[in-house]
Amino acid sequence: MTAAVVTELSQDQLMTMAKSYFRELLTEDNDRIFWIEEMWGNKPEDRADAIESSEEHQAWLKLQDQQGASPLVVAGAVDKKLNEHGHAAVTPLSDSYKLLCDYFLRAEMERSRVFRAKVEKNYPAVAPVDPLFTGIMDDTLPLLLADGQSVEKYDLGTLVKRFCQQKQSTWAYKTGLDYVRVLKLLTDWFGEGRPVSSLTTKDIGHYRDMLVALPKQKKMANLPGYETLQAAIKNPSNVELITPKTADKYLQLSKAFLYWCCDEGYLEKVPGKKISIEYIANEKARHPFDDQELITLFTSSIWTGCKSESRRSDPGEMIFRNAHYWIPLIGAYTGLRLGEIIQLRNQDIRYAGDIPYFDINDDNQKKLKTKYSNRRVPIHPALKKWGLMTYLDQRAKAGLESRIFDEISISTKGDPSNAYSKMFSRHLTCIGVKVKELTFHSLRHTVSDAFDNAGIIDAHRHSIMGHSTNAASAHYGIGASVAVLLDVITKISYGFEQQFDDIALLPAIEGK
Repeated sequence: MTAAVVTELSQDQLMTMAKSYFRELLTEDNDRIFWIEEMWGNKPEDRADAIESSEEHQAWLKLQDQQGASPLVVAGAVDKKLNEHGHAAVTPLSDSYKLLCDYFLRAEMERSRVFRAKVEKNYPAVAPVDPLFTGIMDDTLPLLLADGQSVEKYDLGTLVKRFCQQKQSTWAYKTGLDYVRVLKLLTDWFGEGRPVSSLTTKDIGHYRDMLVALPKQKKMANLPGYETLQAAIKNPSNVELITPKTADKYLQLSKAFLYWCCDEGYLEKVPGKKISIEYIANEKARHPFDDQELITLFTSSIWTGCKSESRRSDPGEMIFRNAHYWIPLIGAYTGLRLGEIIQLRNQDIRYAGDIPYFDINDDNQKKLKTKYSNRRVPIHPALKKWGLMTYLDQRAKAGLESRIFDEISISTKGDPSNAYSKMFSRHLTCIGVKVKELTFHSLRHTVSDAFDNAGIIDAHRHSIMGHSTNAASAHYGIGASVAVLLDVITKISYGFEQQFDDIALLPAIEGK
């Protein structure tokens, strides 16, 4: 029987792979820190969780090392690295493989220590102390010279992070997600290490061609890189592509980044400035509820009686005057955006004399769509008649800083409307009025149409809806008085109101 041939590697080859793996770990952790500091708001609790997780992981790694279990921990990474360097013939039977496993485990332990130092901003401790990795630093960060001056790296990866860091506080939640998604496409296509100054008009043209050939994907931000993009656009058969309108949006967001690079001095001029994507804007994304759809909605089980809180769309005998009851009514009688309603706090219910109003503001880290979203919206008399003020008074007992509709969760990424929007759409489907163009936001269009029908002037409409306007007067003062706006908002009326007067008198099970 012939003995198996065991392939061994030189120490230099082993060290090259170990150091390469360590550099990859540092870069990966730098991305984690970017999300903690720049995308999640640099919250103390997120830092504390990261430090605790790092400590636990480091303790576990030390235990595996003591028990000689390194191959079980890093075998996958070792196999991948061996294949990358053309050493697939090296097997677990060889001394080289076992030694490389030990090196990789040391890399993991050193990576964990460096990561904690970065999170704690203990910069003297960032330098590796393991002799195996001495002198290796995270090369995605600016290099430090002896005199303390930094050498700037004007590559796409570095500048995208700076751009997001500078702009994040001015972005609405969904705008931030759009930029993260699109700039990942940009760096995947050109490469994170590509110097931004090397981009040409032809490059942007090719990028444009990629965007228009891009397949629809639910999680665009998770595309793994250039190769996947190339494969996706080369095999478009039987695959639905993103719309030209969406492709143009991606292109314009990418250009916004390039314009920023130019403003900041990283570029002399914007490449591909005149490149665009042509499309015909012939569809209306949303349409308002018509009279019959409003009647169907507000005489459905949520308001007339359901099976239980978890079966709100099934007719029954239980009425819960909670968030699901009040949020659509508020939307129909104010035109407030869903995110604005869900972020309302008890302290945002204020009075101008004896007139109650919603104070839409960005206090307490609330996120608004634009600077024009800050406004005062009177509470419609119909809502008062049906018991909203009583509900608000009850909720105020939870504390002024509590959210009024705190049973509606805000996503871990900070989106206030995502969860409820899906629940509302499911309810529309259950009651038979759901079409693609009909969503919660359609209530806002419904209010806008009500103002059209009532002949409301643009200035008052803008004051209530929070629309942007180019009028010079929009930049001065606080706008129309609450009393004037109450007269405007009272113009909103619907055909279901007489029926709802009786519905509002039905006995309810109060509470969340």
